[in-house]
Amino acid sequence: MGSSGSNENLETSRIGADLLAATESIHEALLGGGELESLTAAYQTREAAFEALRAIVGGEDGQAVSLDAATRAYVERVRTLDREILEVCGAEVTAIRDERNSLNRRRSAIQAHATRERLDARVFEVKA
Repeated sequence: MGSSGSNENLETSRIGADLLAATESIHEALLGGGELESLTAAYQTREAAFEALRAIVGGEDGQAVSLDAATRAYVERVRTLDREILEVCGAEVTAIRDERNSLNRRRSAIQAHATRERLDARVFEVKA
């Protein structure tokens, strides 16, 4: 394994660190009130790091490579952050959907009331 394995570990560790940094940036932007403008760059960095890591782990020459301890720790932290993002954003989506459904029910009730008013006969008293 020698220096080739050591270089490979350094490379996977660097890629894992890039993946984690990008994920932390996304997490901060979405959940911590960070700058949303940074999301595009963070997503691009994350995607590139993920693809590079997948290429290494999958083995470009058909031989799978296992990750060193540092990279596994980075990947586990990325999983944790991803779960938090999905939980919070899922709750936000549910709240928005519930609000939209509530508004649709109110709008339907208002429209039904307006239709009934138009169809109801009106009694007018005429004074002579």
